[in-house]
Amino acid sequence: MSIGVIVMGQTYIDSFFSNPQNPLHKIMVSGLVDTGATLPIIPESLARELGVKLAGRKPVITAKGDTVMDYAILNIEINGEAMAFKTLVSKTLKKVVIGLVVMETFGYKVNPVEHTLEKIAIEQY
Repeated sequence: MSIGVIVMGQTYIDSFFSNPQNPLHKIMVSGLVDTGATLPIIPESLARELGVKLAGRKPVITAKGDTVMDYAILNIEINGEAMAFKTLVSKTLKKVVIGLVVMETFGYKVNPVEHTLEKIAIEQY
């Protein structure tokens, strides 16, 4: 199944984000699929637009070093299936990042040759 888009060697996927308190207000975004990121990350501006309440702060190790980030619980919908995820809220990042937890929970893997997503069985050990 090919639902990814190639952009300069990276894979992006269209997904909907929504506030669990108002799930009918969905915002579609094109998110970078980053298998090096554990959790999804959204810009602070998207969190405000969705009207989400921040749930807390967590220490996070990023490519730019250690930091502390806010997080919220958001619904993420990919290919018609929606689930709630702990989502980091960034004051500096301007794009949406879809992390590994989201991909594995929905049962997708990145095909690095084709820059697409492929449906897989969920692995549980």
